[in-house]
Amino acid sequence: PDLLTNIVLYPNPADKLLILKGTGENEGKEYSVFSVEGKLMLQGKLMPETTTILIDILPKGIYLLKINCDKLQVHKFTKY
Repeated sequence: PDLLTNIVLYPNPADKLLILKGTGENEGKEYSVFSVEGKLMLQGKLMPETTTILIDILPKGIYLLKINCDKLQVHKFTKY
């Protein structure tokens, strides 16, 4: 299965942490967090099955999480 059908992003909205749950097949794939203005705010690599992203340094607002797998995925989340 690919990450498109198996990723779960929670909590949303989030305050300090954003958790991505998926399959181990996408370990090492890159993710990026962008502001709605298009500014790159955070980036990293997916861990096997569960990835925790620390978002406490981000200002409150709406963000886009892009995951670079076989197909580009974009998920919207809110930081409060």
